[in-house]
Amino acid sequence: MDSVLPSSLSASLNALPTSQPPQNKQTSFKFNTIDDYFSKIGFGIYQIRAYLILGFVLINDGAEVIVLSFLFSILSKEWGLTNGQIGFLGSTVFAGFFLGALVSGKISDTYGRKKALIYIVLLLYIFGMWSAFVYSFAMLVFVRTVFGFLVGIQFPMCITYLTEITPKEVRGKWLVLAGGFFTLGEFLACFIAFLTLDSANSGNWRALFICVAQPAFLCALGIKYLMHESPRYEVVVKKNYYGGVKILESIAWTNGVGLKLSEEDGDRIKNHLESKTTARNEEQTASFSMLLKDKFKMISLFLWPIWGVLSLVYYGMVYILPMALAALGTSSSSDNIWSVVLAVCSEIPSIVFGYFMVENSKFGRKNSLVYGFAGCSIACLFAGVLGSFVFWVSVARGIINFAFTIIYPYTAELYPTTIRTTGLGTASAASKIGGMLMPWITLSLFGIGPKVPFIGFCIFCALGAFCCYKLPYDTTNRELDAVELELGELPKAKN
Repeated sequence: MDSVLPSSLSASLNALPTSQPPQNKQTSFKFNTIDDYFSKIGFGIYQIRAYLILGFVLINDGAEVIVLSFLFSILSKEWGLTNGQIGFLGSTVFAGFFLGALVSGKISDTYGRKKALIYIVLLLYIFGMWSAFVYSFAMLVFVRTVFGFLVGIQFPMCITYLTEITPKEVRGKWLVLAGGFFTLGEFLACFIAFLTLDSANSGNWRALFICVAQPAFLCALGIKYLMHESPRYEVVVKKNYYGGVKILESIAWTNGVGLKLSEEDGDRIKNHLESKTTARNEEQTASFSMLLKDKFKMISLFLWPIWGVLSLVYYGMVYILPMALAALGTSSSSDNIWSVVLAVCSEIPSIVFGYFMVENSKFGRKNSLVYGFAGCSIACLFAGVLGSFVFWVSVARGIINFAFTIIYPYTAELYPTTIRTTGLGTASAASKIGGMLMPWITLSLFGIGPKVPFIGFCIFCALGAFCCYKLPYDTTNRELDAVELELGELPKAKN
């Protein structure tokens, strides 16, 4: 009996689990891509923190759009600016956006997402504050043009970073919600305007500038102390495989997942990337010319007009609506701040709608854009030829904003990591061309009749729908760096 007991006890002890296998189990999954790791890590505390931090600067962007709309009216009276000077100021701001967007990719890929964002956002804060203390038209043009240049650099970087840290299963939904920060900024500017302005034509515009600049400073602090570099940038651009997986490990622990990663994980990612047919291409430095090579040429040539149309139609509606209402005699106070608030309110349903449609298998990114442009085209047509003018304009405004929320994740996913910021920045630059052309096109059509601009918007939106339809594939739930496959081998587009 005594001789049997030790062997039974030994067998029992051998059957007990040790602490080592569970640790190995954590890394025994056959992860090959960054998306695999993020799917395991999930969307948690770290991603929410990053969205909130970068949300501050996106709020700043939205607020500045509304501030400029007030500024044009106020300074035309306070400084006696002519329509030509106001138009010139608007064009130079969009020119700054355009130039900044063109160099955003180069800066981001050279210095990284995090480091570049810290300095750009700090400069945004400085020039935003400086705007409140200018005392001449020439100085205002200089400061706002530089500010626009910095926004042009910063915006593609923010969207790129959020794209690269979000699991593919929920990427579209969360990027749509990120677009909501822009609308939140518009509401913030309206709220501050109620406190600082007497009306849309008079008041303390300097205090308004100071207040709306503050979110940028909070964003810079958050990036510096609470955010990591993008692990995807470390791995794909810098080829720092082990550094990338250590960032992934840190994000996992922040999310409460507790993955224990090692050099083996870095080697697995490296081997996977090098086994793909574009491994040689990913050694190249991102450049504009890469956007017009091979499979990316078709994407870029149809994507740029889409962004241009979005900007032209969206800002065109904001720009022309007060003048159209005054010309039609349907509003006795077209410059009232409440008219701006009501226009912004029409964007809220579009964000909610975009959230539910962007990951829907029947719609996804591509079809949502096609339907969005088509719907906006119809609403603009009705606004131009039917009654209930304000109603149809509000519908059109909401639908075009819906398309704007979808285009961000779609564009970021169409390009690989090595040229993602360059692709997104160039697309954003195309939108600024639409913004620069908008005043001249809109005012020319307005000269024919107060509703005629909306007939023009109808035609432009139809062009946008056609370009969306011609894009080669959808990216819903697609691996972010799946561009190593030829277009014909990509996951079936949900067209």
